[in-house]
Amino acid sequence: QLVASLCEHFHERVRKEQSVPDGAPYKLLPSDISEFCQVVLHGALQGLYSKSGVASLHSCSALKMLAFLDAQAVLPKLLDRAYQALTTVLEVHQTTAALEALAAIIYPVLRCENYTVGLSHLPQLMALTLSGVDTNDTRKTWATLRFFTVLLSGVPLIPITEDAPEGEDSERHEVARQVTDFFADWALRFLDQTFAF
Repeated sequence: QLVASLCEHFHERVRKEQSVPDGAPYKLLPSDISEFCQVVLHGALQGLYSKSGVASLHSCSALKMLAFLDAQAVLPKLLDRAYQALTTVLEVHQTTAALEALAAIIYPVLRCENYTVGLSHLPQLMALTLSGVDTNDTRKTWATLRFFTVLLSGVPLIPITEDAPEGEDSERHEVARQVTDFFADWALRFLDQTFAF
């Protein structure tokens, strides 16, 4: 809880200081923010796979705040752990914790301008999480459905067919177009998995 509260208050301070002019003596520098994230990240990642559900949720909250503060430092390490947890057969509790973490950090993965490769992770994450709809594990199923709910509230399941609008990053738009081509197949696989439930 301490780590989650610390990250929340630090994030709030950074957000408030965005309107403060550069050079103010109390304004945090980008290096200060990055250093804070590096120090706290290890503790937040350790708590993610805690046997206590409350501790795991606090870690998810802390990781979300850290991802908004310094996506380049936080998201690669967290996504690596999530991929390992989603593909493991032996540590089932890690899968549930990874799904809860993904639900918490999916917006920073998709929206952070300073983490441009986030969108390219979407097809693999969506495919790996389909197995989370599991009749033998309702907690994992709920975590999976929560991840899908959060994800699909911000990403529509329709393909992008038009070219990039003028003034928009054409490379990022092309990645988004390729990702949305995957959605139709994923939706059918999701329905199959759900009806098998």
